[in-house]
Amino acid sequence: MTFAYTDEDITRITGMIGQTDNFLNQPDIMIDFKELEKTKRKFIAYELHAQTLGEYVKCKRIPRGLRSHLRPTMFSNNEQFCNKWEAILNKCSIDLMVAIIEEIHKELPKVSQSGNEMETKLRNQASPQVFTEGKRKLADHLQSFRMELQARKRTKFQRDAADYEEGAVYRWETNRNDRGGFQGRDPRGFCNKPREMRRIRASTETSDSQDTSLPFLGGSQSSLTADPEDANEGAASTARNKQHRQYKRRRMRW
Repeated sequence: MTFAYTDEDITRITGMIGQTDNFLNQPDIMIDFKELEKTKRKFIAYELHAQTLGEYVKCKRIPRGLRSHLRPTMFSNNEQFCNKWEAILNKCSIDLMVAIIEEIHKELPKVSQSGNEMETKLRNQASPQVFTEGKRKLADHLQSFRMELQARKRTKFQRDAADYEEGAVYRWETNRNDRGGFQGRDPRGFCNKPREMRRIRASTETSDSQDTSLPFLGGSQSSLTADPEDANEGAASTARNKQHRQYKRRRMRW
């Protein structure tokens, strides 16, 4: 024996619910503010990325993420050829950075317009009190995001400056070892020397990163000038912090 509701039964039973206040179709202001924040963060990220790449181009430096991993397998003992090889790689990376900057400047107006439209929609939907409070929280979140992103880019900019000071830009070298091959490099592009010594050297030498026209890329490196024991303690502390950090819950923004 099977059972099924007839269309009349369905209409009768669902009609017993009565009218609703249509709460399911009402816009969720918090979700809309989150979407607005996502768009605003995208604008900030694009803007800072273009500014940072512009400084790399002016300084004729290549960030690690845009350095080619190609190495000369032929004529590797020819210093003139290797210098030419490196110049070609540098030109390729420079052109890539310029292409990224150009594309970002095409996208920035679109992202800005999208954010303005979302903000106008929110202003029309939310009450003045809710909109004002949401804008205040949004401004705090965006300022925090901007500061964190600037700090991260500043660290990488100064790290890349240290690579150039130490001659550790590419993974390969023009100087050959005793067996006629390339001298060993750390897979990340560093010279084979202790991390603490690299850090101390980068902090004590005068870096071209101080000459940047962007204040957030300059910064102070005084916090890096420490003796080897302090550096070892700092490395151990960093490792402990990473272990704790992976279990840390993300703070709710809204």
